[in-house]
Amino acid sequence: MRLDFNTVRTHYPDALESGDGAIHFLCPICEAEGHPGKDFTVFTNGATSCVRAAAAGRDFNREHCRPVREQLGLGVEKTAAFINEILFDGTLTLECDTSKSDKARTVARNCKDELHRDVIDLNRFEHRKSFVKALAGYDDEQQIQINHALLRLAGRRESVQAVTDDEEEDKAVEKVISKQLPDGRIIEQIAGGQFAVYDPASGEVTYHKKVETDEAVYRPLDDNFILKGGLFLPERLIKYGDVATLDAEIEACIYRYSDVPERERKLSAKYARLSYLTDVLDEISYLRATGDRGSGKSRYICTSGMICLRPIIVVSPSAASLFRMMDAFHPTLIIDEFNLETGSEDTDVLMKILNAGYQRVGDQFKVKENAQ
Repeated sequence: MRLDFNTVRTHYPDALESGDGAIHFLCPICEAEGHPGKDFTVFTNGATSCVRAAAAGRDFNREHCRPVREQLGLGVEKTAAFINEILFDGTLTLECDTSKSDKARTVARNCKDELHRDVIDLNRFEHRKSFVKALAGYDDEQQIQINHALLRLAGRRESVQAVTDDEEEDKAVEKVISKQLPDGRIIEQIAGGQFAVYDPASGEVTYHKKVETDEAVYRPLDDNFILKGGLFLPERLIKYGDVATLDAEIEACIYRYSDVPERERKLSAKYARLSYLTDVLDEISYLRATGDRGSGKSRYICTSGMICLRPIIVVSPSAASLFRMMDAFHPTLIIDEFNLETGSEDTDVLMKILNAGYQRVGDQFKVKENAQ
């Protein structure tokens, strides 16, 4: 069901219509709950999404949007059939389905005929390239525009999938924070409950709410610790150019927030880069700040640590919390105000972790009392 834009404006005067036909306005539910300024979207197929609620999962988003849907007369949300992109003054239409599979039934039409159809993974460069190549009569610049339109369809398709009802998965579902897939792609969880996916074949980075392979469906972790911001994750990935430029930018960031000597800045910049390679290293060193009280140790370690991979700031951590965090997130631990009280169980356990944790073979095991 597609809503008339003027009908929406009757209820929400701030509503705006985007080029793809979706309608956006500020979410009234978030406003009432003390979170103003959050975008609410009504897609052309009738699906709805709040940017804040969608980050907490499909079920939460559906319940969050229900009052707005009732006010607009949208009823129960249903799975969409097709979404489309229109190019070249309406002479070319690209359509894809919104099924749960990673591969989408994709169709290209002109004003009269169907030009081509295929089942492809819109997020894979080689699949899009093959689809575009099958369309005759378009020059190089137009082919680039068609490729970009297919990539936009991929993003819109996942936005719809994230907020509509889905059938139960027929494959094993695995929640991960990072993984290298059998086809060589690397997935890494970022902010907003999604993956950044790097495809080494094309060098492209794309973003997905889930990633499906022949064996399994991978979804991001969604526990309360992440939703509440305990684990710091990036919003997007950007190209950095060369290593020297990247090091200079990291050093400048550290110096902006922490007044440390040049030697420490250079060391910290390289340590931050090293943290992103831990999956392929057998050993890694620790970075420790020492100094008198009030010398800026906490500011320095927090500034440097927040640039590292998956940072978590902990203050006088307990043994139990450390085991849970390390097992679930494989983070960079930023330990501040470590209590070295002799005889403390937490101190003893943490020292054992630190003594073994610099190398891959040094796993720690803990037995839970009364475990079933």
